[in-house]
Amino acid sequence: MSETQVSSRPNPITNIDRALGKRILIKLKGRRAIKAVLKSFDEHLNLFLEETVEITHHWDREQNAVVKKENDLEAIILRGDNVVFLTLDEAPEEVVAPVEHTEPPSDNPEM
Repeated sequence: MSETQVSSRPNPITNIDRALGKRILIKLKGRRAIKAVLKSFDEHLNLFLEETVEITHHWDREQNAVVKKENDLEAIILRGDNVVFLTLDEAPEEVVAPVEHTEPPSDNPEM
């Protein structure tokens, strides 16, 4: 591969740099997510975040549904090896939340 081909590739760090000062959505290992304002980051993807909200989902047997829980964390430093992906927080809430468990559709054609 020539030097020109290597340098013309998009650099992920440049794209993350564009998110500085903006609200982002971060998917973490272990079925967790974080919404926060990205203040700074390093080459290991360690993130300094403000206005941080941790989002978890768990199955509630009493409600027979997935329940979303939000926990305000304020300012945190998130270690980069916990990050699965991050994006600008522009997705509608339905995309972020998991699909609830429902009963399979009935064979009744009237429904």
